[in-house]
Amino acid sequence: MPSRRTELFSYLPPLSDDQAARQVRYMLDRQLMPGIEYTARLDPSDDYWHFWKLPFFQVSDPAEVMAELKACRRDHPEAFIRLTGYDPQRQCQVVSFVLHRPDAPEPQEGSSCTS
Repeated sequence: MPSRRTELFSYLPPLSDDQAARQVRYMLDRQLMPGIEYTARLDPSDDYWHFWKLPFFQVSDPAEVMAELKACRRDHPEAFIRLTGYDPQRQCQVVSFVLHRPDAPEPQEGSSCTS
């Protein structure tokens, strides 16, 4: 499968788990609601992503979101998985980026989420 560029951070080296957790902390500090979404294929004509559970309305610890990201990767290894940030004031998604690609090896503890 050829490498595809998707959304924010896709032209940078993959984020480590620690870097991803810092992005979650950034969202939480700005009162954004993190969410995890996944899709089996990237297609411009089909932009629907499935929710991994509901957005994390009451989460205050990035570790909770990272644990769910790990569970989503485990249950959907063939999928693209992204982290989103929803702004309840503006009532819209204000950030999203892919943290897992199906062609990527499973990350090791403290290593990259994507490759």
